[in-house]
Amino acid sequence: MITACDGAKAALVRASQLPFRLLDLPLEVVGATFDYLEDEELIGVRCVCRAFNANSANAFGRRFFRHLVVILHPTSLTTLFEICHHPVLSKHVRQITVSGERVGHSIYEVKEEETQKDLQVSVQRSGMDSFILNQVFRELENLQIIQIDVISFYHCDPEPVDAGIRCGKAHILSKKTQEDEQRERRGDSGANRVYDLVLRTLQEANLHNKIGLGFEFWNTEYSNDDMITFFDLDSAVWKDHFSKQVRQVSVLGQVSHAWLQKLLSTASDLRKFEFQGNYTFLELSYQPAGSFQFHWPGFSHIHLTDVFLSHNEWTNFLRLHAATLKHISCSSIGFPQGNWIEPLQIIETMPRIEYLWLFRLLEKAPYPHSPMTVRRCSQDDDGVLQLFDSEPVELALSAMRSQPRTAFMGRGVKSEAGEVYLHRVAFDVGEAALEGDIIYRDGDWVFAEVAADL
Repeated sequence: MITACDGAKAALVRASQLPFRLLDLPLEVVGATFDYLEDEELIGVRCVCRAFNANSANAFGRRFFRHLVVILHPTSLTTLFEICHHPVLSKHVRQITVSGERVGHSIYEVKEEETQKDLQVSVQRSGMDSFILNQVFRELENLQIIQIDVISFYHCDPEPVDAGIRCGKAHILSKKTQEDEQRERRGDSGANRVYDLVLRTLQEANLHNKIGLGFEFWNTEYSNDDMITFFDLDSAVWKDHFSKQVRQVSVLGQVSHAWLQKLLSTASDLRKFEFQGNYTFLELSYQPAGSFQFHWPGFSHIHLTDVFLSHNEWTNFLRLHAATLKHISCSSIGFPQGNWIEPLQIIETMPRIEYLWLFRLLEKAPYPHSPMTVRRCSQDDDGVLQLFDSEPVELALSAMRSQPRTAFMGRGVKSEAGEVYLHRVAFDVGEAALEGDIIYRDGDWVFAEVAADL
């Protein structure tokens, strides 16, 4: 029989025993433990002791060093160079974004601005930027893709995106600017030396057919005659090597459409395409060699904003990529001829769709009257439909297909051709299906309370 005294003695013994040492566990267990820590906890535990610092290096690398962002500045380039020679962290780098931003043009509020400008000019004149990038690209054995743009270092997006670690930020930007607050994209529009520099460096490093490429073309400071081309698409190295490595293309602003179409037609393995226009017309085919419809076997992401499309080209594009598309984002999109009914039917049955964002799908004329009046229409249908996974996509679009509806926008959208779009696709029936207010029964969509009474 255990007495109260025995229990007290046992509790005292247990209290006097030291907890087991975490470092006595197998190294694999210790390393895996750090993966479950929050970001701040992981950073803090690395300061506890050298053993924790060493054992958490892989978790630290996986968490923070997958994507690095660098500008053509000696401080930023040197930081990148040091990371690529770290025995552990370098193994986790999968993507590098090289930005052509310049101090005083698109990067403001920096420490000792004139000095920073001079440093950036000196690294260009000496060729040190190309030399360091050459060494880095060769050294990083797990590097998968290089993104080239002119906005990633200074611009900060408030939404949670894969922004990457900005190399040298603490030494270049002022303390105020280092804070992750939204900063407007500005400056450095149009042609920029960073595109040719990175492509040439990859060729010199003999990696032009081994690493994927991503391009973001940014040109907002333009006139109607300012049609920008960024590099030579007729060069042998582009045709034979680089075109096969293009994985992502993002366009914002005035870019030569003929040049863009040629780039897209030569890219044989594109995975992601983003285009933000100014209610311009975008062709999804390449015309000079006859009508060549764009088709990429592994294509999975498309984001279109403020553009008009050929209805036939868009429906054909969706059919060609129906088996691979995962992310679709359409904002303020219309057709000179045709409506959204058929494209939404194609999206409805896409087997791999994971994310669908639809906003203000434009129509010139209203759809014929629908007999179904959904009570939640005025409250919840704000012109946005955001869905995750294929099941809700199929449910919402199936309901909308049975009762296609439009909503009057009041203030219309005018295309380059002068056509005015006063209506948008209404999502109220789809929202009602998602909320369970209407259900599919006996081949038709009916109100849930009506079905319950049957």
